Amino acid sequence: MKFLFTILFISFSFNIHALKIISEIDPPYNYKDKNGKPVGLAVEIVQEIQRRVKNNDPIQFYPWARAYRTAETTPNVVLFSMARTKKRQNLFKWIGPFVDNSWILVTKKNSSLKIDNLEQAKLIPTIGVYRDDSRDHYLTQHGFKNLSRTNLNENGFRMLFADRIDAYAAVDITLDKSLSEIGYKTDELKTLLTLKTVQVFIVISKKTDPSVIKKWKETFESMRNDGTYEKIFRKYFPKRKLPSTELESLD
Repeated sequence: MKFLFTILFISFSFNIHALKIISEIDPPYNYKDKNGKPVGLAVEIVQEIQRRVKNNDPIQFYPWARAYRTAETTPNVVLFSMARTKKRQNLFKWIGPFVDNSWILVTKKNSSLKIDNLEQAKLIPTIGVYRDDSRDHYLTQHGFKNLSRTNLNENGFRMLFADRIDAYAAVDITLDKSLSEIGYKTDELKTLLTLKTVQVFIVISKKTDPSVIKKWKETFESMRNDGTYEKIFRKYFPKRKLPSTELESLD
């Protein structure tokens, strides 16, 4: 009995800081290669943090709405990649930023649509958004009633090319890779409007052990300081400016 208790105690101690590490398919940040292996800029950053903190929990891919709800309601969850917004700021613990990007409204290249501002965008018949994504939240908060939601980002582009929606809320930095994954090219689209520039982070659910959060944060900072982070970043974006370490103000 004593031997069994010892085994159970060791097992419990080993798993006490087990984490649920989740992401979405959003190349080039986080996606799967042809063999189903997690790859991408954010994946490599997270895996290096895991290596340094000696965490072996697998990265799992969920649709974004499910991933977001899991991180919002469950302790011991790491979620990436997430844009930092005013609505989300106090819901999670933030690690980063590791990249910044712009939200854009895109349409087919041959479309006659032209807009100059956000108010005019409300007159577009149908705008596709990725359900519960930051662009969905942003447009909803600004009073858009013309949104068509999809559970998979790539399906939004498919809907656009199939003329089921008139425009799609996309991300500039991921546009090329997202399109290539489903057989399209960026020159088949045009940008109608830039909505907003945001910083992108890894987040940890708030009820996670503070020592775990602290360790992950400090490890990312050490990667920034020793050049590991920049080396990973340059692998994906050789010429893009590194994101500022200063947190942008939120509106």
